[in-house]
Amino acid sequence: MANAAWNAYTARRVQRLFRAGTARHTDVLWSKTIEERDAGLCRGPYLAAQLDATFGGPDAWRCMERFAVEQERPDGTLKVSLCDNAARSRHNGATSLGETIRCETADFPARAAALFYRELGEGAWSMCLGTDDISNAYRRLGCRTPQFSVVALPDPSSGEARFFVVSGLAFGLKASVNQFNRVPALLIAFARARLGVCCSAYFDDYCTCEPSFARASGQELIVRLHQVLGLPLAPEKHVSMSPSAVFLGVLHDFSRFAEERVVLMRPKPGRMKRVISRLRRALDEGSVPHGEAASLRGKLQFLLSTAMFGGRLVKAALHGLSRAGRLGRASPVVGSLAAALAFIITVLPLLPTRTIRLRTLARA
Repeated sequence: MANAAWNAYTARRVQRLFRAGTARHTDVLWSKTIEERDAGLCRGPYLAAQLDATFGGPDAWRCMERFAVEQERPDGTLKVSLCDNAARSRHNGATSLGETIRCETADFPARAAALFYRELGEGAWSMCLGTDDISNAYRRLGCRTPQFSVVALPDPSSGEARFFVVSGLAFGLKASVNQFNRVPALLIAFARARLGVCCSAYFDDYCTCEPSFARASGQELIVRLHQVLGLPLAPEKHVSMSPSAVFLGVLHDFSRFAEERVVLMRPKPGRMKRVISRLRRALDEGSVPHGEAASLRGKLQFLLSTAMFGGRLVKAALHGLSRAGRLGRASPVVGSLAAALAFIITVLPLLPTRTIRLRTLARA
């Protein structure tokens, strides 16, 4: 559809879903959007005619439908996040990318410790790590074409469609991923080359990992750098430098590093329990949706290859989940797949913590 026709269609659609009672979390969507508006991260609410006047005509802007994404917190409670349907609106279909991103992996602290040990050898020093997170990360980066970052959602007080202009990057836009990651990639490169900080980032999650004699100076520089640039790190997510901390779902433990030059890696508290609970649910229900199968396979591969010594042991068992994830529909959990899930549930709690012995590796 042309932009004007699409905007009108989307407005009718969100109103129809609201009145039919099939729109989910409309109150939460509205309140969170208003919170972003009050924080200066978006503008609105507007009528379509107001945006016609702002952008130069009814065909000069195109909206996306805002919807709710449910996520389970570690404590089991439900978190509702905002997402914008850039696939339905064809924003993503009209987007091509000339490059991709390269993501950091969860074993960064262990790799950093190994490199420092290779350079420094023995002595009275240990390793520490700390983590940080950019506050409202995607929304902090300006969008050059705000006329295509308009979102539509119903006003719960009336059911009428209202529009908001997102000032930063919208969740759901394919281009947002690459565009956002330019910033941490640049800042990490600058911090390493010009400030001498051993750090890395996975999207907006930062990890500083340095010898204990650095006395947390690296993390302090990372915090200060983001303050200067107007991209503040979230104080509530700041984890100060210490001998153990979680980065990307893995608890890195340097408590034995000074005496034994050993790095311990294990799943963060509660992660394994939640994965086993999801596997049991699939067995009890007798089927697994393709999206759930793909998610479980990814989480298991991550756990077993990064935080535990078990990748080879359950590689064959994961094949059943891999096939279920490719079928595009719910797969029955019977036969070999049921046996594989039961095997993983039994073996997972028995697998040892991953222990990296740097002295042994050096001798080898």
